[in-house]
Amino acid sequence: MEELAGELKKEEKKIEIEIIPEYLDTPSGKKVATFDFVMDLAKALEVLDEAEAKLEERIEKIEKGENLVKLTEKLDRFEARISSIEKTLSNLERNIQTEMSDLSDKVSALIDAFHELTERLQKLEEVFKG
Repeated sequence: MEELAGELKKEEKKIEIEIIPEYLDTPSGKKVATFDFVMDLAKALEVLDEAEAKLEERIEKIEKGENLVKLTEKLDRFEARISSIEKTLSNLERNIQTEMSDLSDKVSALIDAFHELTERLQKLEEVFKG
């Protein structure tokens, strides 16, 4: 915004156009504007047109600045959402690791029980055969 303010100060030039209404009387009694009066009006219109164009440019720059502010706000909200998602994923990862560890322990216990049952079965077979 400071840059924009600096540009505005640089562009400001004081232009003064003095418009003096001058008319000539025609033989039929009508008044007609003099060439100088019409040219002064034309200069004034040209200056006003240029000023309007500069103002439109300034407005566009300001609007772009507002859009940048809105975009920055949206990016901040997006970053907050991403951070929240990252925390959630981290928690999920921790929970999954805990669950996997529990499942691994249970599978190990089942394997141990299976081996124990296999040994008992072999002993029973030996008793019946022997």
